[in-house]
Parts: sequence; C-alpha cells; structure tokens
Amino acid sequence: MPKINHTRHVLNELLVDLFNYILFIEERNLKDNGVNLSISEVHLIESVYKAENNNITSIASDMLVTKGTFSLNVSRLIKKGYLKKYKDKDDGRIVRVEITDKAKDVLLEHDKFHNTLIDRAISDLNLEDNEVLNQSLHQLLDYFRKEYNDSKVNNEC
Repeated sequence: MPKINHTRHVLNELLVDLFNYILFIEERNLKDNGVNLSISEVHLIESVYKAENNNITSIASDMLVTKGTFSLNVSRLIKKGYLKKYKDKDDGRIVRVEITDKAKDVLLEHDKFHNTLIDRAISDLNLEDNEVLNQSLHQLLDYFRKEYNDSKVNNEC
C-alpha cells in the first residue's frame, strides 16, 4: 500500500474509532453517575446552554439538524425536566429554549468527564507533542467547518 494511502487509511480509522469510543465511554460514564440520558440528549442540552442565540432555529442550525428534529428532541427534554421554552418578550413569534437547574447538574457531570478525558489523553505527552496535536486537530476542525459551511450554502441555493 503506498504511503499516502496508508496514511489516509490510518487517519480514517483513528477518527472513526476515536469518535465512537469517546461517545461510548462518555455515555457509559454518565449512566454510571446517575444520568439517564443519551449522549445525544446531553449534547443537545449543552448546545442550548452554550448558544449565543437561544432561539430554536439558531440552535438547530448550530447542531446541524432540522428545526423539526430539534423541536421534537426539545419537547422530550422538556417533559423530562431538563429544558424549558418560552416566547421572546419582544417578538412573540420567536421561541427560545433554556436549560433548567436539573440540566445544570448533568452539564457538571459532563464537564467532569471531559476534563478527565483530556487529562488522561495528554498525560503521557510532552508539551511539544501537545502543541503538535492541538495544531493538527485545529487544522482538521477548520477543514470540517469549511466543508460544512460550503455544503450548507450549496444546499440552501
């Protein structure tokens, strides 16, 4: 196998395996700590919490899902007591979403997991390795963001 094809194969395997392992371990950790939500639900709560604009359309777009899919999942989390929605005080047509105190506890557990994950992931690396890793991951993220934005523009035309 030529070197470039081997590199591409290894990178693909690493990205897919890392993604799957992180999601699996994260969900198991949350369950072990009493959080009875899927990792998708936790990430939705996190997206609502971090949203600069907390209206349904904006958050759905940020999460790369349709407004309908997002609304359906928000409704489920409202019933479970993790989110609440309300109409904008200035424009009643706009529906906004925010987390509840119950959701804050989930996010604390989620943040603890991520802190531990990162601490363990970089514990055997030296400072120079950390910088190279960060730079490489930034380049990958920039690529994915560009691809998403390009496809989003092309799909809207």
